[in-house]
Amino acid sequence: MKVLKDLSLLLMLLGAGSLVACSSEEEGSKIPTEFTSSQESAIYFSDGVDIAGMGNARELEIAFTTNKDWSVSSTAVWCKAVPDRGSADEGSFRIVVEGNPYEVTRECVLTLKVGNMDNNITVRQGGVNSAKYHVAEAGTLISLLSTEYVELTDLTLTGELNGTDFRFLRDYVWNLSSNWDGLYKLDLTDARIVAGGERYYPSMPYYTQNDILSDYLLESCPADELHLPSTIKAIGQNALCAVGAKSIVIPESVTSIGNYAFRWAWSETIDIPNDETEIGRGAFMNCKRLKHVQLPQNLSYIAKELFMQCEDLPSIEIPLSVDSIAEGAFMFCTSLEKLVIPKSVRYIGTNAWYGCRSLKTLEYHSKSIPEVVCLFASGVEYPPVNDILIGEEVEEIEAFAFSGFTELRTLIIPATVKKIGNEIFGSSNNMESLYMQSLTPPEIIDASYPSLGNVSLCNLYVPHGAKAQYESAGKPWTDFKAIIEE
Repeated sequence: MKVLKDLSLLLMLLGAGSLVACSSEEEGSKIPTEFTSSQESAIYFSDGVDIAGMGNARELEIAFTTNKDWSVSSTAVWCKAVPDRGSADEGSFRIVVEGNPYEVTRECVLTLKVGNMDNNITVRQGGVNSAKYHVAEAGTLISLLSTEYVELTDLTLTGELNGTDFRFLRDYVWNLSSNWDGLYKLDLTDARIVAGGERYYPSMPYYTQNDILSDYLLESCPADELHLPSTIKAIGQNALCAVGAKSIVIPESVTSIGNYAFRWAWSETIDIPNDETEIGRGAFMNCKRLKHVQLPQNLSYIAKELFMQCEDLPSIEIPLSVDSIAEGAFMFCTSLEKLVIPKSVRYIGTNAWYGCRSLKTLEYHSKSIPEVVCLFASGVEYPPVNDILIGEEVEEIEAFAFSGFTELRTLIIPATVKKIGNEIFGSSNNMESLYMQSLTPPEIIDASYPSLGNVSLCNLYVPHGAKAQYESAGKPWTDFKAIIEE
C-alpha cells in the first residue's frame, strides 16, 4: 500500500509541475509584442528595397528594437537575411542578394516575425547591369551607387537630386560609359531636382534649381531611353543638348523650353505638352534624326532657327495660335515637303525655309501673304516650290511674296485678294499661267511702280466678261503675254 501511495504522490507532483509550466507559457504569450524599426530602416518596411542587378555589391542592414525573439524567412533562395534569427537584444540583420543573371527584374518578400507580428520587406532586384535607388538625402547618390556604376546600363532614381548628384552622374555614369556598352536607360520620373550641392558643370558656375532642368544639366547623356522628372516646370538652355534618347516626352508641368535646349539631340520623336507657352531660339536645331514633333496648340510664335537643319523632319503642323514665324525657322529642313501657313500668321521672317530642297507645296490661309526674303544667292538652295495654294482667307499679297520660286509655273489667286504688292514673282521666274478669279483687278499697293515681275511669257486668265476691265487697268496686267477669258 505504501508503494501505491508513493506512486500517487509522485504523479500528483509531476502533474503540478506541468500546470505551472503551462501557466508560465500562457502568461508570457500575453505580454504585448513591442517592435520599432530604426529611422533609417523604416522606409524599407514601407516602400521596400531596390537592389542593383549586379549582385551583393551592397548589403543593406535592417535595424530594430523588440522585446521578443525574432526570425526572418524569404520567399526566394537568391535573397536571404544574415542572421535569420535572434533574440530581443539582437535587433538587426543584413539583406544579402545574389547576382541576377537575367535581364528581367525579380522580386521576393522577407518576413520578419516577432512574436505574433509579421513585418514584410519587399526586395526588388533589377536585371543584369540595372539598378534602382531612392536618394533620401540630396547629394548622397555616390554613396548609394558605390562602384556599381562601372557597368551600369539601366538606372532608375527616385527621391531628391542636387548639383552634387548630377556632377557624379556626368563625371562617372555617362562620361565614362564608353568603357562598356553604355548607359542605356535613365529613368528620373519620380525624382525631384532640388537646389543645393556643388556645381554640376565643371567649367561653368551652373547650380541646380528647384524643379528646373537647368542649363546643360543633362547635356550629352548617352541613354537611349530617358525619362525626365515629372515635376520639372522649365527646361533651360542646352539642358538636353546632344542627348542620345530616341524619344523624349516632356512632362505636362513644363511651360517653357530654353534656347537650344535639344540642339544636336538624337531623338526621333519629341512630345511637347499643350500647355507649353514658350519655346526658345534653335530649341531643336541640328536634331538631324527628328521625324515627329507636335507643337503645343497655344504657341504664339515659332522662334528663330527653331528647326534649322532638322534634316529628317518630313512635315510639321503649325498651330492656329501662331502669329509669326521667325528668321530661319525651317532653314535646311531638307526632307520637308509641305508647309501649311494658318490664318493666324502675320509675319514670316527672312530665310524661313531657305535650303528646304524638298519643299514643293506652300499653302496659305493667313490674311496676308508676307514677303519672304532669301538673302542668300539664288539657285539650288531656293526651295523647288511648284505648287502654291492660296486660301480664301487671304486678302493681300505683299511684294516679292513668291520671288525666287523658279519652279512655280501656275498660280490661282482667289477673288478675296484685294491688294497685290509689286514684284510678287520677281525678275527671274518661269511663270506660265496666272489665274485671277476676281472680276475686277486687285489694287496694286505701289501704283507708282505697277509690276508683278517678269511675266512677259505668262498668260493671264480672267473670269468671263472681265478681260476689258483688266486691259483698261493697264500695267501690270498688260505686261502679260495675253489676257484670256475663261
